[in-house]
Amino acid sequence: MQGSRPCCLTSRTMSSRERTTTPSGTRVRRSIRTMSSIAASMFLLPAKTVIAEEQCVQKNWWEISSMENAESLALMFDRESRRYFVYREGHITSSRKALSMYFEIARAPFVKNICEIGFNAGHSTSIFLNANPNARVWSFDLGQFDYTIRQGDLARELFPDRFHLTLGPSQESVEEFHRLYPDITCDVISVDGDHSTEGTYTDLVNMRKMATCRNWVLMDDAGWNSTNTAWQKAKDDGIITQMECFVDMAPVPNYQFMDFPDNRSWCVGFFNVEGCPRWFDEDKNPNEPVTRVRPIEYEL
Repeated sequence: MQGSRPCCLTSRTMSSRERTTTPSGTRVRRSIRTMSSIAASMFLLPAKTVIAEEQCVQKNWWEISSMENAESLALMFDRESRRYFVYREGHITSSRKALSMYFEIARAPFVKNICEIGFNAGHSTSIFLNANPNARVWSFDLGQFDYTIRQGDLARELFPDRFHLTLGPSQESVEEFHRLYPDITCDVISVDGDHSTEGTYTDLVNMRKMATCRNWVLMDDAGWNSTNTAWQKAKDDGIITQMECFVDMAPVPNYQFMDFPDNRSWCVGFFNVEGCPRWFDEDKNPNEPVTRVRPIEYEL
């Protein structure tokens, strides 16, 4: 990791000795002045300044928020996970459109805590951490793969004090975490864990308990029948309000023909939190009885 180096300059007033020294270092002979002339010079003569170096921290590239850096960081996490030569799952860098939306939602000025179910190798986590330097990320993962713990260590190394990983079944660990730390609330919630209908629905129910009033929810793989059904049930039960669901048509448009399509698909919405202001009248609820994912055409 790169170290910090001096990068700031500040000015200071020169001492009287410095002001009366020639470039060669020889003091200029001065006649004795009266107290009145000295007092006058204090108010009339502008003070000369010199530039002095002051130590300050220069950020590393992965700490500087930008789409380019976020994508590069996610790809670095992907390369690191390949060291273990084990089964690897899909990740967000397969769709630049999904990456862009996750990045933009995470960087909102009110976002202080981002909570995600499904750390895996840390691809989405790296996007969140780069997108918002002021936010902390709280991840929950089953921990079924060897690389998950090591990737978590990497995230902590690169972003000290901003990343926390809890291992275990999210249906249990999220509730236990909320019981132990009730003051930690979530402004952005990402659900990408258990992909069964029951597991996804339980994750949505549990994460709503930690959501702030001005929250955003992202759910991955909305094109899968199981997760799509869970999202729809959460809408029907008044747990969540849907904004939109998308599917990236790259690399091939097979999402409508398979239970588990390769296309990157996701939903965006927000939790309806008890005690929070309603954003719309009940008779204008935008939720529909079916969750459809809107195709985004692939651009070369």
